[in-house]
Amino acid sequence: MASILLLLFAGVLGVAQFLAIVDPVGTKMADDGDPFGDPYVPWYQHAVFILIIIACVVVAFRLMRRTQAN
Repeated sequence: MASILLLLFAGVLGVAQFLAIVDPVGTKMADDGDPFGDPYVPWYQHAVFILIIIACVVVAFRLMRRTQAN
């Protein structure tokens, strides 16, 4: 159960990070004052989110592997 929640959380963060970088036409995410919607935030903030996503995926797969081994 925890692994599924971690994967969902990583997916949501991944989509949010993708939308923050791409900023699709028709959405003005950077105009509403949301710092996570601004594609011009410093690179290290993007790197932190990517590392959190990677950590969530790794922990989720480790949890799934541990439950299959038992």
